[in-house]
Formats: sequence, structure tokens, C-alpha cells
Amino acid sequence: MVMLQKYKSNINFLSLFFSVVASLFVFQGVALAANPSSQIGPSQPFPTSFNSSSCGDPNNFQYTLLAPTKIAGAIYIKLPSKSAPKSIGLYSQQLTGSGCQLIGTATVNANTWTLIGNVNLEAQSGNIVISGKDIGAEPYAAVASAFVLPSSSICSLAINCDTKYMGLSGYITPKLISGKTDQIALFTASPVDNLTISNVKYYADSQFLYSRPTLKPFNTNYLNNGIHSTEIEVNFTNGQRFIVSKKFDNGQSWPGISYLRVLYFKSSNEIKIFMLIGSFIVIGGLLILIARMIHKKINYRHDHGLQHYHASHSPEVVEHGEIVVKNITD
Repeated sequence: MVMLQKYKSNINFLSLFFSVVASLFVFQGVALAANPSSQIGPSQPFPTSFNSSSCGDPNNFQYTLLAPTKIAGAIYIKLPSKSAPKSIGLYSQQLTGSGCQLIGTATVNANTWTLIGNVNLEAQSGNIVISGKDIGAEPYAAVASAFVLPSSSICSLAINCDTKYMGLSGYITPKLISGKTDQIALFTASPVDNLTISNVKYYADSQFLYSRPTLKPFNTNYLNNGIHSTEIEVNFTNGQRFIVSKKFDNGQSWPGISYLRVLYFKSSNEIKIFMLIGSFIVIGGLLILIARMIHKKINYRHDHGLQHYHASHSPEVVEHGEIVVKNITD
């Protein structure tokens, strides 16, 4: 009888436990139905846009970036590759207030940097906001790139950030200062004259050739005959790069010599030493062979009296300081 009562008590406890669990699931389902946004999971990335009345037209899509550092200067916008031109508004928003400051409006494209205006978030950090009706991007991709240029003396910005460095004309690839998955990709640049070189890489026809610790002229011994597209890539310690691109005509020479020259300069130091030793052996062997042939010919002439024969049958014989011409047939 006692055992039966204990058995019934256990059943009642389990029934109560499962009732509570079922109630929790029902409550969670009702909450999710009332708030669909809470259903975002790993297969549903967080929205990359939001509507807000604080910056521009509330019907536009707005994309926001919290500036990772204090920025100030002219700001340019460029759309992702292959994007159609779009009209946008650009705003700055300080963290201490909810109001937005219009930087400018423009029609931007994917090929050139378009100047929007000037931004000043140097006193304190803040947001950069892009607003537009038809702007968008794939999840975790930037809807646009923003380039903050602190001074116009750094470069002339159009397709590239064109400038000069150590007498060479080229362009700067700016430094990315935002996150790789931020809604807006934010770039900036510093004067290259004040930067420290990390390494210099040399390319021809999109193929890496060699590298140097300092900037030197392009070594054309690495190039075969003909015209080549060359590139010098100067990498700085702050993450910026300076690129010099030009066409170079290396002329024409015997293909065998051109091939051996390029092979030598592209080889490692150990292989170069081996090639030099091999070249000395080959050249030395050829000189010895030529010397032996000459020596053999001299011995042959001497052994067969050809030297005396030619001397006695010379058409010119010197007698008493005068040249007397004799007929060899006599």
C-alpha cells in the first residue's frame, strides 16, 4: 500500500513537471509570434539597414558606421564594383546627441571617387550615415566605400589617389580603418613622405619577380625581350601602399641569351652560384679546347716542314734590302 502511494506521488510529480515545460514552450511561441524580429538566427543574418527619421527621409534606407577613430577632412564616396549610379545623402552624427548633420548629397558611381563634402568628427567620435532609396548590399558587405582625405596635398583623388614619391609618379592604396564586415568601408591616407617602408615588391605582366627592402629602379634583367607591363609596389608599415605602373620595352636580343639572363636573375642565390661555377667550367673547357687545337696545328706544320716550305716558296725574297719578285713556276 505504501509502495502504491509512492508510485502515485512520482507520477503526479512528473505530470506537474511536464506541464510546466509545456507551458514555457507555449509562452515562447506566443512571444515569437508577437515579435517576429526576435526570430533572427544563424541562418537569418541581422538586417544591414534600418529606417530612421533622425537622418534624412525616413522612407530611405540608412546605413551607419561608428567611426573607429576621430576623423576630419574631405570625404569621398564610391559604390561597389558594377553598381549603377545612385543618389545618396551623407550625414555625420555625434554620439552625444541624436541629431544628424548633413555633409552633402550627390550621385555616386562605382568607377570614381565622388566628393560629397567635409566631415569633422575630430573633437569626438561619431557615426557616418548613408541614406538613399535604392542602395543596398549583400549581407556582411559594405554598401559603399568612404575615403576621408585629411589634406589635398596627400594626393589628387579621382579614379586613384595619385601622387609622387621619391621622384616616381604613382598612386596610394589607402588604409582601411573600419571593420571588414561593416556597412560602410572607411578608408584614409597619410602623406607617403612621412612613412617608413616595410618592403618593395616588383611585378611584370601580373607576375611577382623579386622584392627589396628599399625602393630601387626596376631591374630589367628580369624581363624577356619585348614590351612588358611593370609594377612597383611600395609597402609601408602603416598598411598603405604606393603603386608605380608603366610599360617597358626591353628590346630584342638573341632568344637564348635573353632566356639565360632571366633564368639567372630569377634563380635563388644557391642556383646562381652553381650556374656561375658551371659557366666558368664551360668557358674554361672551351678555352682549353681552342688552345689544344692551335697547338696541334702548329705541331703538325712543324712536323711536316710546312713552315720551311712556305718560306722557300714565297713570291717575295729580300736580297740586300731590296724586294726581288721571283716566279714560283721557274
